[in-house]
Amino acid sequence: MTFNTKNFGAMMQKMSGGREIETSHNDPIYQMLVRRKNNGEDTQLPPEQSFPQQDIDALESFCKQHGILGFNFGRMHPKAALSMLKNKMGMPAHTEITSTQSKSLLKG
Repeated sequence: MTFNTKNFGAMMQKMSGGREIETSHNDPIYQMLVRRKNNGEDTQLPPEQSFPQQDIDALESFCKQHGILGFNFGRMHPKAALSMLKNKMGMPAHTEITSTQSKSLLKG
């Protein structure tokens, strides 16, 4: 899945139906962007991010299976998000124990 944030202005223009979008000059986000622009700082949005499709499918199937309608994992990798969800739900992250893990468990 790819999130395209490069053309955010065009998307907002399309959503507004071509009419001008009013911004309040008292809006703190607007003020922050104006301050960054005046100081010569970067005002660009973060670059687009893509993840392996199989990881996204695993997260989606887990959410469907357990009736989770929405989950905002931000910029977290889908594998890490799935592991976090399983941990929050009290499910073990890994159900099978490898031979090296069993040896380390025996040694204490």
